[in-house]
Amino acid sequence: MQKSFFSDKIDLNIELDPSTSFPLYSEQEKILELVMNYLPLPYSISEFGCGKKCSLIIKKLIDLGIPAYALERGMIIERDLSPEALRQTNPQKRPHALTVENVLYHHLDLDDEMLRALLKEAGITVNAQRKVIRTGSYRVSNGKTNQFVQARSHIFTLVYFWDPKAEEVKQLVIDPTLDRDEFFHLSQLRKYLQSSESLIFTAPLLGEFRLDEAFLTEAQYKSFRRLTGHEHLSELSPEDHRSFVRRLTGAAEDGIGDPQTWTYANNLPPRNKELYSFLKIQTGAGNPFSAWVHEIIEARVNLQEERILPLIARIRQKEQEINLRQLIRMDARWAEEKLKPLKRLVNVLSTSISTRELADRLRNDERLYEHIQHKRGLNLLYGFSFRLRERIETLARISRNEQGEIDAAALNPRYIQATIECIK
Repeated sequence: MQKSFFSDKIDLNIELDPSTSFPLYSEQEKILELVMNYLPLPYSISEFGCGKKCSLIIKKLIDLGIPAYALERGMIIERDLSPEALRQTNPQKRPHALTVENVLYHHLDLDDEMLRALLKEAGITVNAQRKVIRTGSYRVSNGKTNQFVQARSHIFTLVYFWDPKAEEVKQLVIDPTLDRDEFFHLSQLRKYLQSSESLIFTAPLLGEFRLDEAFLTEAQYKSFRRLTGHEHLSELSPEDHRSFVRRLTGAAEDGIGDPQTWTYANNLPPRNKELYSFLKIQTGAGNPFSAWVHEIIEARVNLQEERILPLIARIRQKEQEINLRQLIRMDARWAEEKLKPLKRLVNVLSTSISTRELADRLRNDERLYEHIQHKRGLNLLYGFSFRLRERIETLARISRNEQGEIDAAALNPRYIQATIECIK
C-alpha cells in the first residue's frame, strides 16, 4: 500500500548548492520524505493519473524552494504505437508493453462484504468477478500487474542535484508510484516497467518532449542512424524529430504516438478541447530552458562561476514572461480535482487495510503504543493518517491566495476553529 515516512522531526529546509541552487545530492531522502508526508496522492494506483501526480509533485518541490529550472518532466512510452498495436489491449500480446506490479493486489479481497460496503458508501462500485473497481470516470483493475492501456506511456518527475563529493550534476527520478523508498536513475525505468525497448523522453517545464539520446538502446540508435542519416538527435529539427518518432514507433498522424499531438504534460490529449487548445499553445514555451540549464551544468563542473548568475537571471526573466509559476499552480489545481475519485478510493482502501491490521493487533493483545514508536509500526497503520494529512493540506491551500501568499483574510476565528476540528 501507500508508504508513510516517520521522523521525530522533519526539517522543511532543503539545502541548495549556493552556485546553481540545485538541491544537494545528500537531500534526496529528506525531499522524498516531505513529498510522501505532505503530498498525499494515490501513488498505489499505477495505471491512471501519472501525469497529474507529476504536476502536483512539481508544485510541491517548488514550494519546498527547489527552482523550476532544476525540474523536468519525463515520459516513457511503448516502442510500438502503430494502429494495430493500439487496438491490442492484451499486454501479453504486445512485446513492448509497459507493465508494473500492482501493489494493491495482495491487500484487497473484493469479495469482502465489509470492504464492498465501505466502497459503496463512497460511491465506488466493484465487479469482483472481473476484478474491476469503478470510481468516478476511472476503471481500476485489480490484477497482479497493471498496464497503461490508454496512453501507453508513463509520466514522471526529474530533479537535478549537485553532488559536491563527485563534483558533478546528477539527474534523478522521483516517482513514488514506482519506488516509494528512494530516487532512482532514468536507466532503471525500463526495469521497473518491464519493457527493455521502451522509449525515454525528457522535457523542461512547458517544453516539448524529445528523445534522450543517452538512453537510446543499441537497436534504437541503429534505427535512428538508418532512418535519419544523422549521428546525434540534437542535429534534428523539431519537425524532423517528430517525423523520426512516428517512423520509429509506427504511429499514425494525430494518434497518441504522434509528437505533434502531445502537450508539455503528456501524450494523451484531455477530453476538454478548450483545455487541450490552451495546453498546446503553451507547449514549447519552456524549450529554451534546456540549453540554458546545460550551460549552467557545464559552468558549474568547470568552476566557471561567473557564467552562472547571468544564465539564472535569463531563466528567471523567461519564467516571468511565460507565467511559469502561474501555469504550474493551474496544472496542480486541475490535477488535484481530477485525482479526487482515485484519492477517494485510496482513502477507503488504506483505512480498511489499517483497520484490519489494528484488529489483528488487538486480538493478539499487542501494546499499540509501542507500535507508534517506530517507522514500521506507523507504516502499517498508514491509512488512518492519509485522510488527516489530506485535510490539513486542504486547509493550508485555502489559506493562500492565487500568488501562493498567505491570505490574512482567511485566517479568521471560523478558519481556526475548522482547523482544530479537522485535526481532532
